[in-house]
Amino acid sequence: MYSPPRKRRYPVNWPLQYRRINDVEWRPGRTINMSVSGILFEAQEPLKHDEAVELLIGLIENRPDLSMHRMLPTRLVVRGSCSPVGKPT
Repeated sequence: MYSPPRKRRYPVNWPLQYRRINDVEWRPGRTINMSVSGILFEAQEPLKHDEAVELLIGLIENRPDLSMHRMLPTRLVVRGSCSPVGKPT
């Protein structure tokens, strides 16, 4: 059975903020890598599969005059894991 090749992932290390849809509070996070099909990021707490989240991604950390940029208005969580120390990713 043919399986299309996986999209190339690019390592990135940018600050981000995320929140569940209908939440008021933004939570800090950090990007790990991205591809044309999605973003892998470290979250403050576990997110559920198919949960909708909003992301604000800071593309340039050393430029305080450039604030966070809304890159992905709404995305669905497709997978998650926890690091050995229990820190969600």
